[in-house]
Amino acid sequence: MSQIGNHAFMQKFVELLNSASPKLAVELIAPDAVFNSVITGREHTGPSGYLEILAALKAGFPDVRWELQELVGEGNVVAARFNISGTHLGEFQGIKPGGKEVRISAMNLYRLKSGKVVKEFNQFDNLSLLWQIGVYPPME
Repeated sequence: MSQIGNHAFMQKFVELLNSASPKLAVELIAPDAVFNSVITGREHTGPSGYLEILAALKAGFPDVRWELQELVGEGNVVAARFNISGTHLGEFQGIKPGGKEVRISAMNLYRLKSGKVVKEFNQFDNLSLLWQIGVYPPME
């Protein structure tokens, strides 16, 4: 995919991240795509699996918002840096809601084939998230 194609693809993918649209999931994710999620702690497959990951995040942070900060792509590989924000209003990873607003970062690497994601490698800043919602004491 060209650099312009990668940018256009990621703009649609950010729309998927923020909307959890089943239609966009089918359009952008291959049926056999594999995702290992730090959010759920397990592997998911295909568009429905990716929607499960987004649903788990939205359950804890109903107003979650993904903002694409940076994008680098070459051929069928795209690397993206995101800022993610939301308010802890629901249970997340067994942690009761505390109403705290959070802002974390994520670095994701996507492998594409025929214009669809076939694999995602993610570096979701779960430790910072857990600090912000009060699971760990703040650093001095």
